[in-house]
Amino acid sequence: MQQKKISIKWIFGLLLVFLIYSSANIFMKLSSSEDGMLMLIYLSCAIGILGIYACLWQQVLKHISLTTAFMFKSVTVIYGILFAHVLFLEEITVNNIIGAAMIVAGIVVLGWRS
Repeated sequence: MQQKKISIKWIFGLLLVFLIYSSANIFMKLSSSEDGMLMLIYLSCAIGILGIYACLWQQVLKHISLTTAFMFKSVTVIYGILFAHVLFLEEITVNNIIGAAMIVAGIVVLGWRS
């Protein structure tokens, strides 16, 4: 199977798509601490963001192979840790860093082998 050549533009696009995907988690976390209408608004925002992500993901897959694109999905772990720290003032622990590094390293090794 022939690999698609990846331009730097599409790598940045892929990282942006996963940033959008990760931002849906912000609204899901916000909705978990609310009741009533505000919870529904936050959940609606999360669903809307996931819809935008799905459309953009399909566009990315026209230019990058699924194997390569999915390998980059591990970046969402890093985005999640950063969002939690910046927006919710959660502490970044050594275990968070080690766990994220192991996930990213595992995906890179699997991608490298294929």
